Amino acid sequence: MRHALRVPLALLGVVFVMSQDAFLFEVIEAASPAIFQDMMRILTHTADFPWVLGLFGILWSVGHAAKKVLLLGLGRTCVITLLLVRAIVEPAKWLIGRARPAISAGLEPLFVGPASSDDFHAFPSGHAASAFGVATGVAGLFPKYRHIAWIWAWLICLSRVVLGRHFVADVIAGGILGYCGGYAVMDFYKSRKIQP
Repeated sequence: MRHALRVPLALLGVVFVMSQDAFLFEVIEAASPAIFQDMMRILTHTADFPWVLGLFGILWSVGHAAKKVLLLGLGRTCVITLLLVRAIVEPAKWLIGRARPAISAGLEPLFVGPASSDDFHAFPSGHAASAFGVATGVAGLFPKYRHIAWIWAWLICLSRVVLGRHFVADVIAGGILGYCGGYAVMDFYKSRKIQP
């Protein structure tokens, strides 16, 4: 029940933030020095889908081979979460067709509907969804490291805005989807009394 209220409230937050997206983007962009942008450019790639999927696939395999239950659980949970979230995010990007900040050029964010061009695949952010999905798995299985995981996920969101790839609402929506995907996978295991 506790989580049931979080999603509708978060979605209301996304709608509110969307009304302020152009302003928030300009503020963040103006407050980001070049050195910070360089750091964000490196950090953002730590949430590239193929990279994180490969990393957690390896953890799953190593955990299975070495009979390390927590490593196996983390790898499996994150791989399943990443695939689940990706299956939602990619069609949503295509259907919604929200322009990236560079295309909107200081105007209010544009929505064009179904679009095949990456220039119109801003909403929701796949990097944010991946980061929050992984952070949810790490927080659930390794609570001692949850703060590091959540900070990393939020920094990924910030990097996407600083680098001009997304508006704030895009990364918030992606983060919500990632969190929900990770939580759904963890809840699936818990409800069936399966060790993740």
